[in-house]
Amino acid sequence: MNAEAWAVSIAFCSAVCCIVELLTTNTRMERTVRFVLGAFALCVLILPFKGVAGELSQIAVDIPDTPQFAEDISVQREELLRREMAVLVSKTLKDSGIEPVNIDIDMDIGDDSCISIITAEVTLKHSDSYKANRVKSILNDQLSIKATTMIE
Repeated sequence: MNAEAWAVSIAFCSAVCCIVELLTTNTRMERTVRFVLGAFALCVLILPFKGVAGELSQIAVDIPDTPQFAEDISVQREELLRREMAVLVSKTLKDSGIEPVNIDIDMDIGDDSCISIITAEVTLKHSDSYKANRVKSILNDQLSIKATTMIE
């Protein structure tokens, strides 16, 4: 809709609203009529923007709705959580003075899409093998994660 047609629409809407309002003064339905007229005027004002919404929806990327896509998202979500948990475990251990070589998080996703962490496998240097029980204790006490340790 061009600007000229929009201006004509607004002028016509204003005229119709004025006439209807003059006809309904001093009635019980005056508030309802004013509300309806206001909604009508608002619709006329936003009329040119209805095409913009359609254009924006065409620009948006279509998200596929396939089982393979859902599986890919689930795998990505699990991998992201696995990495974030490894960072958390690493930070917790480093705060306690333990430098792990590697951390592997073993977890499972249930049918209800809930992720449960089963164990954290922490690999330590051979020189830190005496800290294995401490690692298990720290992860159990601070993060409530069952831990297994491996020595490199």
